[in-house]
Amino acid sequence: MTKYSQIIMGTSCLLILGGCQLIDQRTFNPSAGRKPIPYVPPAPPAPPPPAPPIEIVQGTPAEQWGKPLTGLVKDALQRKSDAMFIVTILTPISQTPDAQQEQMQKTIQQNAQDVAQAIVKAGAKPQQIHMTAKADGSVQKNVVQVNIQ
Repeated sequence: MTKYSQIIMGTSCLLILGGCQLIDQRTFNPSAGRKPIPYVPPAPPAPPPPAPPIEIVQGTPAEQWGKPLTGLVKDALQRKSDAMFIVTILTPISQTPDAQQEQMQKTIQQNAQDVAQAIVKAGAKPQQIHMTAKADGSVQKNVVQVNIQ
């Protein structure tokens, strides 16, 4: 073999091997040698909201919730004269939207209006009362909740 053929053979081997991917640790494990990505667990769930100061289940006589509600309203107005009283009506989920609406209207007429009137009698202005109604699958009977902001 001549020196010229040895050079050609060596050059061609280098070109052929240069085009090949060499075997190394990443051939068998593509993430070898890379920094691991740490697992970040999801944030824990938020704590449940605080219980409302007063919760009145449908059918509870006014004598049972009247005095505590009056005391609560007077105390809130002493602390903050423009306190907002949020009256929330919770009803169990009904089969149809029409039945749900009818049930909410009944609860408003039977319970929520009495609660709102008691809040006004205790010294709050009607503008300080905000009423909302919503369906809640966690309640079995109609419930009126009073929150203060």
